[in-house]
Amino acid sequence: MKSCAEWMNVAMPQIMWNIRRNAAIHGRHTILYHDVLIGIKLFKHGYRGFGPPPTVLSVYEYVFQ
Repeated sequence: MKSCAEWMNVAMPQIMWNIRRNAAIHGRHTILYHDVLIGIKLFKHGYRGFGPPPTVLSVYEYVFQ
């Protein structure tokens, strides 16, 4: 990303879309911390079918708390 404006106009909406999409795919109306992790990874690396192991998700949620 070249600037903060580009980040806010291009990257952030795509990341938020991925976050909301992951929650919806799993039938949730709330966003969990691991949805954020998956949204960022999808945007940054283009992973499809990305699903971190449960241990990674639990450590990630512990760090956020």
